[in-house]
Parts: sequence; structure tokens; C-alpha cells
Amino acid sequence: MKACVVGCIFGKDWTEVYPAVKKYDAYFFTNNPAIKPAVEAAGWNYIFIDMPLSDDPAVSSFQSKYVKFLQFLKHNEFAFFGNYDRIIYTDHKLRLEDQHIKYMLEKLGGYEILIREHPRNRQNIWEEVGDAMFQERYLRFMPQTIDYLRQKIQEGYSEKPTVVATGLILYKHLEQKTIDFTGAVYNDLAKIGTSECQIIWSMLGQKYTDVIKIIKWNEVDIRWEAPQNLFKKFKFLLKETARLIVPLFILILLGKIRGFMLRKNKGAQNAGH
Repeated sequence: MKACVVGCIFGKDWTEVYPAVKKYDAYFFTNNPAIKPAVEAAGWNYIFIDMPLSDDPAVSSFQSKYVKFLQFLKHNEFAFFGNYDRIIYTDHKLRLEDQHIKYMLEKLGGYEILIREHPRNRQNIWEEVGDAMFQERYLRFMPQTIDYLRQKIQEGYSEKPTVVATGLILYKHLEQKTIDFTGAVYNDLAKIGTSECQIIWSMLGQKYTDVIKIIKWNEVDIRWEAPQNLFKKFKFLLKETARLIVPLFILILLGKIRGFMLRKNKGAQNAGH
């Protein structure tokens, strides 16, 4: 059995990546050529995708679904992925390590897909909708998303599915049901215009319970944090500290000046007497 890892960054917002795993081939997709040095320095195989480079999070977030839901496998230039029996997708905000992959591979069993449940243990799909309202890239398409959910519920889908977290997914490569399911999720996202894939996956996944295994969030406990260049992080912390200290320093200085002026005036009054 041979496994590989795929990750991606689309758009201009992110420029740093976590180190690639060591024991598995790792491929990083992007439409931003400026991050190639960072990608390769982190040990990934760099793959450029010719999609429009945007600073709109809604655009770049949807573009990333091309990788997350294996749509790249439809193109001949990526035929070499046929050499792998398993493909692990990881979000760029997860620092995936070899032991995480080993655990997931052991847990897959006879299923075609392995994914983690949502960390907040959602009771129904509307809780996920409520959270999505706080992100503009999802809120923009929420009327269409809600219409989609109502239609699915009318078709017999439950509004109380197991809501998943789509940042880490293990796929058994090229199984037909995997292709059908990921294609359905990607196509429905495209129809709506949204990139809120946790809602769409959680609904459509109800018809694929025979191939999707959902494990507890903390079974593969990886911290969710955007990778940052340490120098940039230091500059950011320095800037934020300055924002707090400078006003405080000015207040202290003004207080001392005011105190000095009061003492001076009091001294002048006493001298006048």
C-alpha cells in the first residue's frame, strides 16, 4: 500500500506552509507562484494550478475544493497519482505528521473514506449554518445554501446528520463511490456558489454511510493554526505590543506633564503670597 499527502493554498492571503511529512510523498497545489520557494523549502512537491489569482476569500476558498475533492484526478497531467493507493488531504492550517497518517490508515478498514466529526458535536445542520454566518465568504451565499438545505430535507435527507470537519480526509484512491461522492459535493458547491463544504458534505454523506467512516475529532488531534513565518510573527507581536504600550506611555507622559504644571502653578501662587 502506497500513500501520499496533498495540500493546497489558493489566493493571495497565505504565504507560509507547514513542513511536509517525512515518510510519505507530499504534493502542494497552488495558483500563487510567489509561494513556490516556501513550499519547496518545507519539503513539498510544488504543483502550479493555472487558476485566476484572487484576493477574494470566497473565490480562493472555492478553488481549493478542486484539490480537497480530488477533481484534479480527472486530468491526464495528474495520472501519476494512480501510483498511490491512498490519498490524504490536509488543510494548510494543520501540521500533519507521520504518526497521524499511520493512525488514519490503520483506522480506515474496509471503508473508502475516513474523516473526523466536527469538534463541537453539532446536533443539527442549522448549528453549522449559524456558525457560517460569521464568515463573510459563506454569508454571501447563505440564502442559496438555505434553499439547498430545504430542498434536500424535502428529498428525505435528515437535518440532523453527523456534521464533519473537512480539513483532514483520507481517501481510498479511485474507488467509484469515492469519485461519485466527491464529484457530487464539488458540483453542488459550484451550483450554490459557496465554499462551505462541511454543510454540503454532511448532507450528501448521509447516502454514502457504507463508504464513509467518521471518527472522533480528537482521535487525530492536530492543532488548527495558520502557519506563520517566525520573523513575521515576531514583527506582528511587536506591532501589537507597540499599539498597547505607546498610548499607555503617552498617557503616563501627559500625566507627568500635568503634575509638573500643577506643581509649578501652585509654586507660583505660593510665591505670590
